[in-house]
Amino acid sequence: MSNIATIEIVNDMRLLGSTLTFIESLAQELGFAKGKAARLRLSCEEILANRLQNAYTNTGKIVVEVLLQKDILEVSIKDMGIPYWTNESAFDPRNIVSNTEGLEFFLAARSVDRYGLEKLGKNGQRTYVQMFLPQEMELKKEKEVEAAPLDSNFRCKRVGTDITDIIAAITCIYNAYGYLYGYEALYYPEKFRELIEAGKFHSILAVNEHNEIGGHLALAFHEDFPSLPELATLAVKSSFRKYGLGRMLFEYGFKIARGLDVNGVLSQPTAFHNISQRICHSNGFTATGFLFHYVNEEARGLYNQGERRLDLAICVKLFNLACRTIYPPPEHCDFIAELYAKLGCAYEVGVGIIPSADGLFQWSINTPMRICKIIVNNVGAEIASSLDNVLNYCAKNKMEMVEMYLNMCEPGCVFGYAKAQEKGFIFTGIMPGSSRGDYLIMQHLLDYPVNFDAVVADLDYADVFKYISSVSRKGCAV
Repeated sequence: MSNIATIEIVNDMRLLGSTLTFIESLAQELGFAKGKAARLRLSCEEILANRLQNAYTNTGKIVVEVLLQKDILEVSIKDMGIPYWTNESAFDPRNIVSNTEGLEFFLAARSVDRYGLEKLGKNGQRTYVQMFLPQEMELKKEKEVEAAPLDSNFRCKRVGTDITDIIAAITCIYNAYGYLYGYEALYYPEKFRELIEAGKFHSILAVNEHNEIGGHLALAFHEDFPSLPELATLAVKSSFRKYGLGRMLFEYGFKIARGLDVNGVLSQPTAFHNISQRICHSNGFTATGFLFHYVNEEARGLYNQGERRLDLAICVKLFNLACRTIYPPPEHCDFIAELYAKLGCAYEVGVGIIPSADGLFQWSINTPMRICKIIVNNVGAEIASSLDNVLNYCAKNKMEMVEMYLNMCEPGCVFGYAKAQEKGFIFTGIMPGSSRGDYLIMQHLLDYPVNFDAVVADLDYADVFKYISSVSRKGCAV
């Protein structure tokens, strides 16, 4: 059955009338004659009044649900209160004489086609009544079919402070990501405008000569990784996808980045199809890692990938970055050397240390995505206990993935890597180019299995994935 309406009320009899009126009105809208809708109301009144009066000794909640399945309308009344009808014999009209609990429900049951009681364990109990609809019915909104563009002469347009363009950009982001995009400010027009005015967000729309909007991309600056902005929020309307808008938007965003004082550009193409990987590759980005389990189950329906968290790749395009000294884990030195060579970035390998003082350990939570993010710009002696605290918090609060960035330009990186490995973290790549340093990426997947066979990796992403998956399989559930 599909839930078409839910009302949650406290156990106050003053709420009875309005709740019943809603149920009766809804039944009439679905085709019930007035008399039949009135009988449904009578049945629900007997049950709901009893629960309002007897379910709780103090204040409590009662949930009324209206459900629909083709030719059946059901009203379910659920609560966590004291059982009123203690067993199903109370629902048997034959027991009306001997069962004092049965009289009121007998009146209710005579008004409907079906009725029943279910004990829900820790979720309490529910009493339900059902009536047959005059005809089969399914409540759903027909999916709107996007029309093809009126013309194919697209160009890129910078979003300024005009509210119409800002709302158009927000709509593109919503259509692609729902409300799950990690940067919540992007859903509020005034905050969106403030980011643009501050130069922290360069929003780009793809529009044609009829001013139809085909897609969106942004160059976004993150405080965590200064001088390494991200080309993000790529969204192209489904009926506009054969016109090369993704590539056009990327090239335009890359052009903006080139004109700014930054070390390079970051992007995170999807790893459940190869389209964005190919776009990044054609624009000179180098694959450097992966983030497994990044997109959680609430968003998976957007991509029709079934019951699993989805994965992202990481790629970087560096400009004229000065030579840096890094302290990578010895077992990954050859792999990291290959990535730096592809990036055209000079580096030297330093000798690591065992830190004796506290470091700079920061972490944050993205509750909608159920992700924890750790950034360690200076590994301290306390890193093991800090990781324990974070993992305990994540377990208690049902997080599903932890991503960690260890600054490889700090001598304590190797020590931090080893301690993280002991806690179950796995190596998933690097992210060089921030003005604060080049980062080693690790993840803790909190006992959620990785479906490596479902990851899509193309071109140089395939080489990076082959290495990372081979070492990751040793350190996580598969």
